[in-house]
Amino acid sequence: MWEMDRTETAVNNLNPAFSKKFIIDYRFEEVQKLKFALFDQDKSSMQLYEHDFLGEFSCTLGTIVSSKKMTRALLLGNGKPAGKGMITVSYLTGCLNSGFKSHLCS
Repeated sequence: MWEMDRTETAVNNLNPAFSKKFIIDYRFEEVQKLKFALFDQDKSSMQLYEHDFLGEFSCTLGTIVSSKKMTRALLLGNGKPAGKGMITVSYLTGCLNSGFKSHLCS
């Protein structure tokens, strides 16, 4: 799996709301797996291994499109809950265009 993009950094915020949106080509005939990973950034480094891993959430793009909005618990790499952390991912329906681009925000 490769990294597509990153949100902005929320400094000293226990309940961040990210404004960056991601544009992903939605292909109906293909299962498009996504993983959202959250880190606590304490240094100016862009290397993720230098930051504290808070948890992750995996799903497919099709699940997000059909649900419009999903809120799920963050999980550790072993599938166990990562404390009380939650993530919300939304699909902005007004952004679907003739190129079948999906706009996601987390």
